[in-house]
Amino acid sequence: MEQIADFRTRLVSELTQADQRQSTRKGHNPYALALYLQAADNVMREIADGQSPDFAFREYFTPSREMHKVARNLNLGLDVDRGQWIYTDTCAAIKSA
Repeated sequence: MEQIADFRTRLVSELTQADQRQSTRKGHNPYALALYLQAADNVMREIADGQSPDFAFREYFTPSREMHKVARNLNLGLDVDRGQWIYTDTCAAIKSA
């Protein structure tokens, strides 16, 4: 349970940083962070229901450059190829106890 809480903390931190990086760009959606945090809640619900973090993440986030950076920083086994999420290796985001 502690590892899941730690993952949520890291996920929210990474999403906040991604939004800060994007906020300086023209056309930035001022509601993006709220949407990211809503998606993070959905990801955590999926994980609580038994899904892997990488599977849950790819279900709720589009494979953009910023989300790829977030996935990489979270040690998710995801990469982007031609605008699609692909699995690269085993997810190390939450290690089983």
